[in-house]
Amino acid sequence: MPDASQNYANARNLAADILDKMPDRTIENIRDVAAKAVAGVALFGGPLPDVEILVAELAHIFAVRPGSVSALDDPTGHKPWLPDKRSGLQWRFWVRYERYLARDFQMPPPVVNGLHMLTDKILERLEDPERPAPWDRRGMVVGSVQSGKTANYTGLICKAIDSGYKLVIVLAGIHTNLRSQTQIRIDEGVTGFDTRNSRRLNPNNLWIGVGRNPGERYPIHSLTSSAEDGDFNKRVAMQMNGMLGSDPGGL
Repeated sequence: MPDASQNYANARNLAADILDKMPDRTIENIRDVAAKAVAGVALFGGPLPDVEILVAELAHIFAVRPGSVSALDDPTGHKPWLPDKRSGLQWRFWVRYERYLARDFQMPPPVVNGLHMLTDKILERLEDPERPAPWDRRGMVVGSVQSGKTANYTGLICKAIDSGYKLVIVLAGIHTNLRSQTQIRIDEGVTGFDTRNSRRLNPNNLWIGVGRNPGERYPIHSLTSSAEDGDFNKRVAMQMNGMLGSDPGGL
């Protein structure tokens, strides 16, 4: 039988899924959806969540809106590709990360949707990974402190892997602790396992973040780890052999 915290989390997730699809979210329909969600979890037994506490959290979540963004680019030499290929791609890594942000990280749905649209804008400005060489495409994403830059590039990495990119290099600065912290966020949002224990997908991994669901553990490996001495170096390069290209992505 579920406990109070499980029932509350289930009711919140159920209500959030419903509200996320509603164009108009007044406090009245938030309260109505919250009551229905509580009634739904009541079928499984256990303590019932407080409807008013749930309403207050949902009202806070759906009051959050992402800020506006703008883009400045030069399309010279660029061949648009994403609109034509989008429907044929399996967005496994992105959907898994999107679900993690909403359910585990409790990021408000409007912010998750905004991240989805923003990372699409960036991805479509990259080149099709299957486009014959030579081509060269570069860009920069700029944001204020605590504006969601890490979530942005993590989401972009997921979409790049889903689109067919085989190698992603993250330059995390010159300080070891910052590089390690960045790797932890990548492990939580992309690989799904703790790279301090293993840099490759295997049954003995410590699953974290997006990898907690056994049905969503996708083949991927990392050339670095979140350990203090886990940066890329000559020894790692000598051991790479045929690692790159066979799996959906390497980090």
